[in-house]
Amino acid sequence: MRLFPTVSISFVVASLCWSGSAWAQMGTYTKGSCVLADGRQLQGGFQLRLATAQSPAILVYHDSDGKQPDQEFEPAQIKRCTVGRRSYIVGGNFVAPDNKGGIPVDKDFVEVLDTLGRVQTFRYTYEGYVSSNPGDYILPVALAATSLAVGGPMVFLGGGGKQYQPTYILLLRAGNGQPLVPYTPGPQPGLFTSEQEKLIMPSVGATTAFFTDDPELQRRIETGRITQVRLPEVVQAYNTGIKLKPKN
Repeated sequence: MRLFPTVSISFVVASLCWSGSAWAQMGTYTKGSCVLADGRQLQGGFQLRLATAQSPAILVYHDSDGKQPDQEFEPAQIKRCTVGRRSYIVGGNFVAPDNKGGIPVDKDFVEVLDTLGRVQTFRYTYEGYVSSNPGDYILPVALAATSLAVGGPMVFLGGGGKQYQPTYILLLRAGNGQPLVPYTPGPQPGLFTSEQEKLIMPSVGATTAFFTDDPELQRRIETGRITQVRLPEVVQAYNTGIKLKPKN
């Protein structure tokens, strides 16, 4: 079931250029710990396999003593875990966007970025469907705004055809037990028609609702000036009580 409205758009989708350390955690066994849903605790080596459109992420446990074979755990079996320097909870009930209209996420591993303030930030990493064929661009409009707002060196230019690429979205939460909301900045001027912008704005409104006491921050989000790259530091400043001053 698609939770975001979709629109056909012909442009390149952003995808991540992962650092070596990030790939090391995703592709090899890394020291960590895990608390299972039934309360049991595991210590040893872990490997987190990225979620795809076909399946959620899988956490593979390697017993460092070698007394038992590797075990695979689905998100529903895990309460929380730490892999290297990255900590994860299990969350869901949102859509991870891609070129096929989005991947509904029921339960999956969500990386904790910052939970110390009233607005918490998380990152969800997955393999999204990417195509450079114009006819394949059926995207949630929320992804369209978010992807092009990322900017920097993370734009995937592709050479044609179809493939899955590692990518991520940032999520916001108002506190423990509250819903995870995908971060969606407003469309930058000139990217969309007025009708397309109308489809995007409800998702943008779900984002700005976290910052009701900072109108200038809301305005910058609505105008696409707060990218995913900038979001964690912006939220951290907001949580300390710093409010943005209006710019002319």
